[in-house]
Amino acid sequence: MQSFPHSGDVFAVTFPAHMSEQEKQILVNSIGDTFLPEAELWLDPHRPRDIAFVSHAHADHFATHGKIITSAANQRIVEARFNARKSEFLGLEFGEIHDLKNGFEIKMLPAGHIAGSSMLHITRQEDGASLLHTGDFKLRPGFSAEKCQAEQADTLIMETTFGLPKFRLPPSDETHSRMAQFAVNSIENGKIPVFLAYSLGKAQEVLMALHHLVPSLEFQVHPSVAKMNKVVAELGFQLPACTEFSPDNRSPENHVLVIPPNAMKSDAVQKFRKQFRIAMVTGWGVDSSAKYRYRADEVFPLSDHADYDDLHRFVEMVNPSLVLTIHGSVNEFARDLRARGIEARPLEESAQSELDFDDSTGLAHRLHPLESEDSLPDSEFGEFTRTIRAADLAIGKPAKEKILQKYLSGLDPEKRRTVKAWLHGKISLVEWSVVRRSLLEVSDLSLGEFRQICPSKADAATSAHPILSGKTNFRGHSILEVHQFFLSLENPSGAMAKLGLLTEILRNLHPLEGALIVAILTGQLPRGLGPGID
Repeated sequence: MQSFPHSGDVFAVTFPAHMSEQEKQILVNSIGDTFLPEAELWLDPHRPRDIAFVSHAHADHFATHGKIITSAANQRIVEARFNARKSEFLGLEFGEIHDLKNGFEIKMLPAGHIAGSSMLHITRQEDGASLLHTGDFKLRPGFSAEKCQAEQADTLIMETTFGLPKFRLPPSDETHSRMAQFAVNSIENGKIPVFLAYSLGKAQEVLMALHHLVPSLEFQVHPSVAKMNKVVAELGFQLPACTEFSPDNRSPENHVLVIPPNAMKSDAVQKFRKQFRIAMVTGWGVDSSAKYRYRADEVFPLSDHADYDDLHRFVEMVNPSLVLTIHGSVNEFARDLRARGIEARPLEESAQSELDFDDSTGLAHRLHPLESEDSLPDSEFGEFTRTIRAADLAIGKPAKEKILQKYLSGLDPEKRRTVKAWLHGKISLVEWSVVRRSLLEVSDLSLGEFRQICPSKADAATSAHPILSGKTNFRGHSILEVHQFFLSLENPSGAMAKLGLLTEILRNLHPLEGALIVAILTGQLPRGLGPGID
């Protein structure tokens, strides 16, 4: 096994020791930091190095290197945030090709993580062998980062922060809408909405999303956020006007406050603690226990990392012959890729023991793409489902009620009474064990796989959609048909009879309709959709 001493370190070349001579692969080493020995280039190293690629300006990806290769946009953020005067910079525009003079050429591709974040695409000029290093990235569009641009490469080094099936995030626009509802409702009730978000990246996304949905909102931000807002705005991102949070000089009342999580302990923040409604913004919010763990009034599952589905989609876009996983669930995600026939393994040598474990099929091939609202049947219950989704995403109680009242006014009196009963929760609830067993029957998942997606009853309504997607033969249903189904569950016929009835209807509903049935039966209809509807 060949070794490459560099700056006092000695590494073992782990990859591609298994490759045949015909396969084109760029050597990758890693013990602690990732290194391309042939190109003499470090990738996002944690310790100062001679020459390093830096993907973005979060502190866990930055050190004071001799020479930093990065995007031109990220160079401006790094210089503003870290005052990196001792480093020499090579700042490249996105898509610009640069010759390293050692037989390799490189270019920066937008990563979609935060403003200025980039992926490194490197090509060996001798034979065209290529490698793509993602750093942190996301595919979902956002307001505060350049759109991610994938490109084919023979080797893909990718972060897998959310590399478990349970980390399937809702669409960003849905989360943005719920954040706006939280802000508006808090102010209407005399409270100060506080969004806990890291000063670079998440804070700008929160500000831009809220301003886009509710332009009348006014903002105060922590000084660290204000500093990052300035440089991000200089890159061309249209941030709303913000004043600095300075309670000795101005009151935060009637404002949305955006501060980093660590600022919650400051005296200035604690002074107004009783007036606050706290919202944590994090991708880890998909976990039902997140609200209690973060001690917040609400947790919004918004992330600047790719979720589980987008990690798989990104691999398909790059179409590599080898995937090396770094950060997060490296073992589990590599195993899921191998179950799909893709050569994959963790990069860190400390993770290599995973390769000796049972390579049984994971969840990757068992999950289907989410059925979208566009494919809902053109039927009465399909229209009811569309209405509930639209009302759920509407901002403020009056907007929700307007959507529901308009829908109800188009129904005849009998159907109106029936739908109101659903909205007011006047339906007999079904035991969680019956709902869970029915979802297992339809999806054909094992109990262990099911629990990865839906850990508890509290996750049932949101988890039913991905669990049922691709597993039902849906047709249109009338209001009367669904009403008869609910009536049939009220008969004292036992759990097994209820299981059969629920399983039968779920097999014939669109997954979004099935998720709505589960929400009604478990008492998990979205807030604000029942009270006030006459």
